[in-house]
Amino acid sequence: MELSHFLPFFKLILFSFSMTLPIMCVSHLSLLNNLTDQQALLSFKDPVTLDPYNVLGNWNTSMNFCNWTGVSCSKRRQRVTYLNLASTGLQGMLTPHIGNRSFLQVLTLRNNSFHGSIPPEIGRLYRLQVLHIGRNQLEGRSHQASVDVKCCSGWKDASLRNWVFYKRSRTLPLEQPSGPIPSSLHNASKLTVLELQKNQFNGPVPTSLGHLRALKVLHLNNNRLENWPGSPNLSFIDSLTNCTFMEVLQLGNNPIAGFMPDSIGNLSNNLKSFTVGGCHIVGSIPESIGNLQSLTDLILYRNKLEGSIPTEFGQLQSLLYLYLNDNMISGSIPPSINNLTKICLKPGQQ
Repeated sequence: MELSHFLPFFKLILFSFSMTLPIMCVSHLSLLNNLTDQQALLSFKDPVTLDPYNVLGNWNTSMNFCNWTGVSCSKRRQRVTYLNLASTGLQGMLTPHIGNRSFLQVLTLRNNSFHGSIPPEIGRLYRLQVLHIGRNQLEGRSHQASVDVKCCSGWKDASLRNWVFYKRSRTLPLEQPSGPIPSSLHNASKLTVLELQKNQFNGPVPTSLGHLRALKVLHLNNNRLENWPGSPNLSFIDSLTNCTFMEVLQLGNNPIAGFMPDSIGNLSNNLKSFTVGGCHIVGSIPESIGNLQSLTDLILYRNKLEGSIPTEFGQLQSLLYLYLNDNMISGSIPPSINNLTKICLKPGQQ
């Protein structure tokens, strides 16, 4: 029989194989990816020296890793997207393998006893949107931070609140983060919440924060932040006017010093809370502050403000809390204050 008679049959076999091969390749690739995620989680568990509540007790190969405590996976690809082990009493170090979970979107490890340095491999998590590692005992200095924030353009919420830093010698006292706020934070262009309060950051407030146009909440209070050298007013306010979604801006208890610029009235129309108490601010309150008509909290106490209360305060009709005490404000209270029908006064403020 001639070979030509078998050609249709061979073509059918080749076609069937060519259709099956991609499925086999995709299936094999998916298996490899899943094994990578599983191994990354097991590597995370290895340096944990204390697990008082046995939350990692089911982290073993007897069950699918997507069912392990604190782990959530995507439905279609079964890749780890969420890891939440907050307030579980875990003690140990963070492994570099943490950077192998390439689909991770949420990493929450706050309020534990992790120590040692922060693996730079966290910077590989390009899909990460939420990072909470505050209230641990991680070491380092902010201006030598090992996390490569340039990689993290997808971050939406980064909380370093009460991030405790150890000096290397155990005989030395605990040390909080110090040094300037990294200007490279502006690369985290999707950040909506940035919490750096209650640390020891110093130096000027970076104007590069104005590049975080999606930012809604900025907490910089209780640090050692200062004004830009040679600038008579709070010039960084100008850059923050680009953050048009801003709802909360807290700068209180920093030795910033300077005049409040007129550009304060150009801050977000969505701004609800503005706190600059205890910031050594001098001069008068700008009339433009009346433009911030969504404000519910205006905290200006313990500064060196002088002059009279602007009539434009009467435009802040959403205002609930107003603190002007411990300043050098003089003159009479403008009648427009009567427009503030929602305001709450505590004893001693009447």
